[in-house]
Amino acid sequence: MTTDYDVGRVPDGTDEKGGVPTPLELERRAHEAFAASRRRAYVEVPSYLERLDEHVVGDGPPLIVTGDSGAGKSSLLAYWSERYRLENPDAFIITYYIGATSFGTDHLSILRRIMVEIRERYNLADEIPTSAAQIEQELPFWLARVQQEKLVLVIDALNQLDNYQLSTRWLSDYIQPRVRLILSLLDGPIADGLRERGWPELRVMPLTLQERRAVVKQLMGAHAMRFSSEQLRRISGHSTSSNPLFLRTRLEELRRYGSYEKLNERIDHYLAAKNLDDLFQRVLERLEGDYGPDLVRSVLRLIWASRRGLSEGELQDLTGARREGLSQLLEALEYHLMRRDGLLTFFHDHLRQSVRQRYLTGRGNSAEKVHLRIAKYFGSQPISPRRADEQPWQLQRASTWPKLKECITDISMFMALSNEESKYQLLGYWLSLGDRWNMGEEYAREVKEYRRVEEEPLNIGEVLDRLGAFLIASGRYEGAELVLRQALFIRRRSLGLEHAATIETMENLASLYYYKRNMDRAEPFARKAMEVREKQFGIESPLTLASMNTLGAMLYLKEEYDEAEALFLRLIAINERVHGANSQATTQALNNLGTIYKAKERLDDAVLLFERALAINEKAFGAEHPKVATNLGNLGVVLKMAGKNDLAEVCYRRALAINRKMLGADHPETGKALINIGSLLRAQNDFDAAEIMFREGLAISEKVYGPEHLNVINMQHNLAELLAAKGDYERAKPLYLRIAMIKAKILGVNNPESIRATSRYLDLLCRMNVSKEMVEAEKKLLNQVV
Repeated sequence: MTTDYDVGRVPDGTDEKGGVPTPLELERRAHEAFAASRRRAYVEVPSYLERLDEHVVGDGPPLIVTGDSGAGKSSLLAYWSERYRLENPDAFIITYYIGATSFGTDHLSILRRIMVEIRERYNLADEIPTSAAQIEQELPFWLARVQQEKLVLVIDALNQLDNYQLSTRWLSDYIQPRVRLILSLLDGPIADGLRERGWPELRVMPLTLQERRAVVKQLMGAHAMRFSSEQLRRISGHSTSSNPLFLRTRLEELRRYGSYEKLNERIDHYLAAKNLDDLFQRVLERLEGDYGPDLVRSVLRLIWASRRGLSEGELQDLTGARREGLSQLLEALEYHLMRRDGLLTFFHDHLRQSVRQRYLTGRGNSAEKVHLRIAKYFGSQPISPRRADEQPWQLQRASTWPKLKECITDISMFMALSNEESKYQLLGYWLSLGDRWNMGEEYAREVKEYRRVEEEPLNIGEVLDRLGAFLIASGRYEGAELVLRQALFIRRRSLGLEHAATIETMENLASLYYYKRNMDRAEPFARKAMEVREKQFGIESPLTLASMNTLGAMLYLKEEYDEAEALFLRLIAINERVHGANSQATTQALNNLGTIYKAKERLDDAVLLFERALAINEKAFGAEHPKVATNLGNLGVVLKMAGKNDLAEVCYRRALAINRKMLGADHPETGKALINIGSLLRAQNDFDAAEIMFREGLAISEKVYGPEHLNVINMQHNLAELLAAKGDYERAKPLYLRIAMIKAKILGVNNPESIRATSRYLDLLCRMNVSKEMVEAEKKLLNQVV
């Protein structure tokens, strides 16, 4: 039985409300267009569909789907996924077909897509992480947000990922049962590794003779009358026709062949193809003979190099071809191309590879030249989502770094790329530029020129606010403050203090000062934002509750515990009323209040709150989940403070076991659990064992965050204190100095944390019997270096 789903509908390029589609919607459409093309003439194999159904309703480990290249794995998953959606319209299912686009071929694209889908599904305000390490490490926590339902996650063609051998680091041994993961891939080391984990396998077998005949009947239709029964028998009976892609491509070529007299000769020609690469080289050879090698080469090179495909009009502009000739070629390519949002791209990766081999290798066939040609074309167009999508990507692929920098610093392009959905693409472009240019300085120069010619203050305010937020997201705090202060001045003067745009800038400033640990400057902005949100939207609004939570965190860091306590008690009451006593929002507020009680040394109260949060998460997610490990870590800290070291160790060791199993040995949460155990061992005067734990945890965090991240520096403080307690001042000294210098560099010399770090270093020098003159000289030198 073949699919009867609609595969011919072409989206009109706008979202449901008639506006410009978001990057997420474009991504979904790209994958759906690919899936629709895969469902063409799919022949149902009931046993495969039943196995996929069984997997989704079960709770076992992920399922791997294997089979030879072109065996129909993608078609099976595309067909089954669509059938599942139709039968379960409210189901949460994410499908990702690697190779469906030319740009989503690294595992980070998959992980980011999963996070964005989860954020939209549950209307979350969480920021998507930006660095590769953060994206990998935070995936389990994003999956943990799936509640009261299952997430069906289908990832096709894992073997087509860039850096294939390294791409499964994010696939931890344990995937929570609520996530029903289905992966397809070719045989190889990765498939073998997943089998060794005990993951079950569905093998897609070659087509049987009966199935081949069904495909022939379906695809040939009325054209079958032109073939004798012997010719059809030869086609369906050939050994390579057991491969669906081989068979369908052959039939399509023969269906278009016009000479009845030479049909046997043509059948022999295609049956002689030894493999898929050989077959598609014959297809390209036939196209060149019919439409001319120059036109075929030019069109297919451009489609290959495009990011999301090219429209017929864009192809005509780029090639200068006559409309009639181009249309005839595209019609002949219909089977090998698919349309999504009016853009043409390849139907499958085998043709993409054949085009690269034939037209983009050897002297004079530089892929970079084709990318530059497309970039120049879009660069001549007015700013639009289409240009923003293609031009910088093409420049990046061409490794033309000065032109890429010029493109993404242009204010109009920056505004097109720096919205919530696209800012990660923009950040990716800057990451590819490395340290060739200073982002803050380049944008400062462009903004100065923009302000010289722009007369509308509100436009200037919007640009400045957007730039400040982007610099924060990029970790460029030093440049963010100035532009946000300017944005606030403009917006407050033009719109008033309580306008939504003004509050947005105030919240950005609050975030900036929070990251810089300057709570005295952060708090007034956060407090005002919360007051205005409550006034405008009510106390139960998610915006108001988020502002309330942010203010509470700032009050905690300012050590204003009484007000923070009152705020979190209020937050708990509201969340219990709105979301329920066992909701995740309530649990977060319980943990926050427990942290306040820990700081106030109300240890019994803190234990009760952490135990309640632990019980809620164990019931919601099971006993082996990262959220449970976090709760155990919180509880262990308070138990240790209360002198209940045996109970604290049970919590710490259980948290470590969960994190190692679920997140992996190199996850920062695993590192944090090691640090906790080290702290406990130090309290028990087992200094040598504690040092081993500290160094292991520090190595993990440094690998993830880099040597100058505040999390890493704070962990180094644990080790420095331990060495000092052991009397090993010589090894402690460089750690104390490094901590003082980096905190002063990141937070500023007058920040309380920086002052404390400097004082600890100078105190150590005193303990080492260094003279007062030398201590003063060291203090002066430290300030000069910073």
